[in-house]
Amino acid sequence: MAIANLLGSNLFDILILAVDDLFYVKGPLLANVDTSHAITAFTAVMMCLLVIVGFVFQPQKRALLKLTWVSLGLFLMYIFNAWVLFQQGL
Repeated sequence: MAIANLLGSNLFDILILAVDDLFYVKGPLLANVDTSHAITAFTAVMMCLLVIVGFVFQPQKRALLKLTWVSLGLFLMYIFNAWVLFQQGL
């Protein structure tokens, strides 16, 4: 459920951004976005890619704390993103 929520909400957000870009009259919507959000967007893309790779190469063994490498990678990316945002004061 969590994986479906992650992928589904990201796809929905992309759809909303595309519709918003159609109606934004001051130029391209993403040209007016603050650059501090680039790390968050990059992390979200990397997390989605990790999930897709996990679907293709399904992990058979459990790693640390009975987590697969996909779950561990998602957790570490989330912690990294939270730490970077905290360091930037956002």
